[in-house]
Amino acid sequence: MLFTKLKEPEALLNTSEASNLWDILKSNYMAVELMQIWRNYAHDTELKLLIGSFIKDLERDIKLLEKEANKFGLPGADKNRSSVNTPVNSEILRDEYLAQEFFIFAQENVEQLLRFLRTTTTNDALRKLFMKFVVQALGRADSLVQHLKIIGRIKVRLRFAAVLLF
Repeated sequence: MLFTKLKEPEALLNTSEASNLWDILKSNYMAVELMQIWRNYAHDTELKLLIGSFIKDLERDIKLLEKEANKFGLPGADKNRSSVNTPVNSEILRDEYLAQEFFIFAQENVEQLLRFLRTTTTNDALRKLFMKFVVQALGRADSLVQHLKIIGRIKVRLRFAAVLLF
């Protein structure tokens, strides 16, 4: 130990970061599978395109995360099925329901990434990657909100005028 060269900080990974890396990889696998189901049931063409865009982004993120996990020798998270076949009856799920589920997913994805970012303190490269994911997730969520507002899936809540008291 006396003459052992310590690893560079970039090559270190604390247990929190290892857990975060594994968790986000597993979450992304599950999210892709769920979104494939949503896309199969959606009727709204623009909603399908948005879901497809999310899937494409998550699949790109999965490749980056798998590369990071391999770099640190982490056991891979179990992959889900690569494609999802659904029954022909597409009236089981309505677009309104899918849009709301998708909206909740987008919000929770941002929250999850922020939690991971908060506890990623040892490995600067991993923190930088998570920061990139946060920015992308915010952009995706914003695109979804804009689309849902346009098609009337996000209702405007009651508005109150500001009251100034002197």
